[in-house]
Amino acid sequence: MAVAAFAGMAAIFARHLGEDAPLSYVPVTGSAITLPPGRVIYRADRDPVPFDGESAGTDSVQRTLHLQVADVPNPIEGDRVTVRGTTYKVVPPIARDGNGMVVVTLAKV
Repeated sequence: MAVAAFAGMAAIFARHLGEDAPLSYVPVTGSAITLPPGRVIYRADRDPVPFDGESAGTDSVQRTLHLQVADVPNPIEGDRVTVRGTTYKVVPPIARDGNGMVVVTLAKV
């Protein structure tokens, strides 16, 4: 349950940090959802990989999509999403923040 003080924050974050183009979300079961600009936040972060006890750069990228629960209430493993012309599938972990957002991890198809 969302804390009252944070009600509506998911929409504010997505509107200001979200994608500037629509994207398509296709659940394993059900119909495709087109999410308009400013409804989701896409992140592609490079993960450092330990190398001989130190951190070294790598081409490993962890991609996540921050969705509003109001738009995609039950994302599950295997759902598909197209972001910036690239299609990904949802993989674990899938995490709800308790304040109206859910973060899904993406893997290239």
